[in-house]
This record gives sequence, C-alpha cells and structure tokens, in this order.
Amino acid sequence: MGVMQGRLPRFATKQEDGRERTSGLRPNLSSAQGVGRREVAAAFLIGLFLTSVPGAAESDTLSYDPSRCSTEAGDFVHVAFWETVLRLPKDDLLYIQDFPPERLAQAPTPPMPAELEGCPGNPIRARAYFIRLAGDTVPPALPLTEAGYVPLQRLALVASRPQHWGTQLSDEQAVARCFIRADGFEVLANGLELCQFPPDDLSLSKERWAVSLRAPADVYEAPLSRSFVSNCSGKFPQGNWCNVTYKLTDQVLIQYRYFSKRLRFEDLIVFDRALRQALNEWILKGFVWGEELNTPTSEERPE
Repeated sequence: MGVMQGRLPRFATKQEDGRERTSGLRPNLSSAQGVGRREVAAAFLIGLFLTSVPGAAESDTLSYDPSRCSTEAGDFVHVAFWETVLRLPKDDLLYIQDFPPERLAQAPTPPMPAELEGCPGNPIRARAYFIRLAGDTVPPALPLTEAGYVPLQRLALVASRPQHWGTQLSDEQAVARCFIRADGFEVLANGLELCQFPPDDLSLSKERWAVSLRAPADVYEAPLSRSFVSNCSGKFPQGNWCNVTYKLTDQVLIQYRYFSKRLRFEDLIVFDRALRQALNEWILKGFVWGEELNTPTSEERPE
C-alpha cells in the first residue's frame, strides 16, 4: 500500500483577467495508512476536475490529531459545508479542496478559530472533501476493495448553496431524454428502470450504448423530493462507469462514481440508502457559529 507524504502538486487555472493562479488539494496525512495507489489516483483525478473551476485556493497539507483538540473529538474530524457541519471518521478523509480567499471570507466564523483545524471548535471550511468509506458503513453483502473500503472510484462532498445543484438537474434531463428516445426500458429487480440511450451512430452494437437509470418516486427518491438517477458511459468489456450526483441538504452536494461490475445496478439503491443514512447521522444538529463552542451530545455522536 502506498503512503501519502508531503504536498500535493498545485495546478494552474485561469482567472477572469487571464492570469494564472495556483490551486490544489490538501492530502490528509493522518489517513495515509492503508491508502492504495488506485484510491490516491481517483482522488487526484476528481481534484483535477474540480480545480478547473476558476478561483481555487493554494493547497497545503492537513495533519490532524484529535488528541490536540481542547474538547473531546474521538476519532472524528469536523468539516463544514457553509453552516452545516459533519463529524466524519478522520481516516475516511483523503483530500480537501480549499475555497479561494474571497469565498472563504463569506463562510461563518468558527467558535474557536485559533484551535487546530478539524477540531469541534474549528471545523475545516473548504469547497470539497474527498472521502473513502470503510466497509462497516455499507450493507455486508456489498463487495469491498482489498483494503476493506467501499468500491467507488471517487466520492466527494461539496459545499453548495440552495440555488446551486451541481450536475444534478442536467443529469435528470439526460435521463429523461433517454426514456423519451428509447423504444422501451427494463425494470430491474430492485425497481430501478434502465434505459439504453440510442447513439447518433446506430452502427454501434447495443452493448456499446450508454445507460441511464432512474427510480420511480414510489421506489426511491433523492433528497429534497428529487428523482434518483444515474448516468453511465457506454459499456466496456468490464462494465459501465456510472455517476450519481444529488444534494443531501441545501448546503451539501454528493458526487460519486462507481463501476457496474463492483457495485451492481441491483445493489445501487441499497448502497445509496446506507450511504445517505451514514452521512445524515454524521451531521451535527444545532451547531452554532461564532463565539460559542459546540460539543455534540452523546445522542448526536455517531457510533
């Protein structure tokens, strides 16, 4: 297994005035143990995608030790999505993408800004967090990686605003177009509806067509009463690469990518429900920003 050390390279992006500014990701050095090359590469690639947004900030490393917090933090790191704070298992946090300074200035003030970043009094305030989830987060039947983690190529939690939906709305539209253009669709055992999108080049075999999935509202929904959908690339010999994006709350956007041979379409709803339940349990209820230090009660702490 590889070990993350040192700083991650910064990448140049263009500002509106045409000048380059550096941007990048902060690796969480405390979660280095057990991280394989594929996991590092996956987080690295999604970072390249996210850093294409103008205005990302310079990166640094995060070395978090909960024993240095002034209040009990357990094995958790505290991360903020604007005003929403999650208490994540510290070893699940891989990389962080910072806000640019002008956006960070809009974020609320931590209760104890002088405390170690990640502690209850000073949650990490950033644009995106790349995480991996241990096997005990998901149903036992789901196959895990060799290191015992959820088989996703990437999993990102992104700070959002009520009016911002990421790619969720365009994903819903792409799925709707597939079901309009297709001659029919297949209903899977878990209730998901599967549509194969006819390509412009109809000489391609049907196995090479892209795939769209949607759940009827009476089967499963995304939060905020939105449709649960997933779009997949054309089928390769080893399966499909598929994406899921939706808002967990008004301020937290979820993005994950999976491989259909490692996370089967028939298991997708069971997996997503377990993922969503875990994330909801990690949200700190009633966190108050400013001068007051927020220590979660025993009822609010995840097991």
